[in-house]
Amino acid sequence: KRKSGEIFPERLSIARISNENGEPIHYIEIFSDITSEFASKEKIHQLAYIDALTGLPNRQMMLDRIQNEIDRCGRIGGQFALLFVDLDLFKNINDRYGHPMGDEILHLVANRLRESVRKCDIVGRLGGDEFLLIIPDLGHSDFVAVVAEKIVAQLAQPFLTKNTELVVSGSIGISIFPDDAADVTELMKHADVAMYEAKKRGRNGYQYFSPELHSHALRRIALNSALRGAALRNELRIVWQPQVDLLTGKFVGMEALMRWTSADGSAISPVEFIPIAEESGLIVSLGDWVIATVCKQIKTWRDQGFRPPPVAINISGIQIERSAVGSTIRSYLDLFGLNADAITIEITESVLMRFSGDAGDEFQDLLSLGSNIAIDDFGTGYSSLAYLKHIAVAKLKIDIAFVREIVTGPRDRPIVGAITSMAGQLGIMTIAEGVETEAQAQILRALGVNIGQGYLWSPPIETADIQSWLPKSPI
Repeated sequence: KRKSGEIFPERLSIARISNENGEPIHYIEIFSDITSEFASKEKIHQLAYIDALTGLPNRQMMLDRIQNEIDRCGRIGGQFALLFVDLDLFKNINDRYGHPMGDEILHLVANRLRESVRKCDIVGRLGGDEFLLIIPDLGHSDFVAVVAEKIVAQLAQPFLTKNTELVVSGSIGISIFPDDAADVTELMKHADVAMYEAKKRGRNGYQYFSPELHSHALRRIALNSALRGAALRNELRIVWQPQVDLLTGKFVGMEALMRWTSADGSAISPVEFIPIAEESGLIVSLGDWVIATVCKQIKTWRDQGFRPPPVAINISGIQIERSAVGSTIRSYLDLFGLNADAITIEITESVLMRFSGDAGDEFQDLLSLGSNIAIDDFGTGYSSLAYLKHIAVAKLKIDIAFVREIVTGPRDRPIVGAITSMAGQLGIMTIAEGVETEAQAQILRALGVNIGQGYLWSPPIETADIQSWLPKSPI
């Protein structure tokens, strides 16, 4: 203790001084103040085990804590839960507002996570926008759902920073010891699998791990690996679905759709492999392959004397975000001697909303190509129509959800009618996808929808078969 009363650490050694008979007559104490040494050790510990941004335990410490909890439950019994929390679309905040704002949000998220759990629960940050929670002493697994719902609700509240209000949601995966796994690696893996399922189901929610999810995850991994070489092995191909004028029945366009038949001959649904390609980033190279293949095929048809109508190519938000897709399209149009009107660029409404508010150079480059822009899945994602004022949209594709029950559904018909009326006043063409019956076509025709696409006229068909639809060039 110092004279001021402050307690400090010292290193102390005591030596005994004895007389000639071996009896102690003195003790000599030698000590040194090791406050700075303790501070250095504490700093090293902080660097090794504490996340500098949030003050939470980092990955290494959380792994140690999980192992400690496994050992404790092994001695006394019981179970605990692992919650893997990943913020949804957090990259958009960094891209739009900068990394300092992103760091501030992460710090605020860490505080909200602490506030959402008990004192005995452990909150850590794995890195980036990933957090991990250990919930010990579970009375029953349903308690975890209460915690997860509280976290989801807390994160959904707006964050106020520097006069900016931001909303950040999170997806949560849950694994339980010992029901789901008995070691650190498997518990982490299973919580991660469950988290991705929560994202797949729409984000801003939670999902328990199950063996079925594990088998799905293994299949995703296998498909992701196989998909990487699919184009080189000629397993991918383009099929074409015709689009017809609803009044005249004339063939006015077609959509290019990617199909995959694996090496063992099994057909993999695009509903399954496209999300995998987007998650892994493979959609960029696959998208480039589609662009090149479509442009080359249009050139081939023209050389054979056909006059193909515009071909719609779907462009993913990941392609826009991670590649200069506008430049890619332009280079292939130039390579095959095609004008921009040979293709229609099809993007979903959600992608358009994502980029149109603060459009980057890549998105602006895509818009400046001169190709027609078609908005897919219109009416299903966002209610804001402000982008129609600023972007020259040529076509709106009315989602199949409104077409499927347009004959019997009481609300589908007025919704389609409202979309068609608005589009007509703006000079925008409308396309109804998923048309399967003449009754649907008649109603769509009466509502003023311009173009139809669906099995009523043709399913997606192979290249050799679509040629019977193509008009010949005049001699």
